[in-house]
Amino acid sequence: MCDTSGYQQLSPDSKKSMYIGSLIWAIICLLAASIAEFFLMSADFYETWVLYIIVGIVAIIIVFLMIRPILFYDHYAYIVNSEKVDIRRGIFTITTTMVPIERIHQIEIKKGPINNLFGLSDVYVITAGGAASIQYLKQDVAEEIADELNNVVNKIIRSRDNQ
Repeated sequence: MCDTSGYQQLSPDSKKSMYIGSLIWAIICLLAASIAEFFLMSADFYETWVLYIIVGIVAIIIVFLMIRPILFYDHYAYIVNSEKVDIRRGIFTITTTMVPIERIHQIEIKKGPINNLFGLSDVYVITAGGAASIQYLKQDVAEEIADELNNVVNKIIRSRDNQ
């Protein structure tokens, strides 16, 4: 779905991680709905239409959670070069985040327990104005990107110090 003019797409393993994350959120949603239904059943104003509304909302949320990984994967692309980090993502609206290399202050690699199962990491690029992340990267790709960005930022700093 994203254009291929130098942009990289995610590894297929990223979809597995996204599905597990969505499954966890679906379970949390079901538990919250069950707890809400339990308390509503004991209330004096309980009506069966309340149950239908709760079930409908939960069904919509779960369907979205199961479709989200496909849409996210199809619309996610990134490029890292000597000038910028450019990240495109979105489901309903596509957001492009561009971070000029000379604005980068810090680079972090993070991996949560689900991503760790699949050897995935996120690279966080931190600037004075905020942070951007390239998510669901293979561990070796994340380290390569972090090293590349670190080298480019160090060259910029050295060239400023020499002037």
